[in-house]
Amino acid sequence: MVQETRDWLLEEENPSVRYLTLTSLLGHAEDSSEVRRTRDEIMKRGVVPALLDLQNDDGS
Repeated sequence: MVQETRDWLLEEENPSVRYLTLTSLLGHAEDSSEVRRTRDEIMKRGVVPALLDLQNDDGS
């Protein structure tokens, strides 16, 4: 069960959750290639770009 939960948290569909899992739960270094790649993906996929798409040009 623990492995299933970990695998779920590391799914690439939600890079924000993956990033926090890698850094906060698994203790990966911020400068590791996997963490850097995942951090870059946060602005490209998942909830962050979806929310930014809803934002008006003036930031509201």
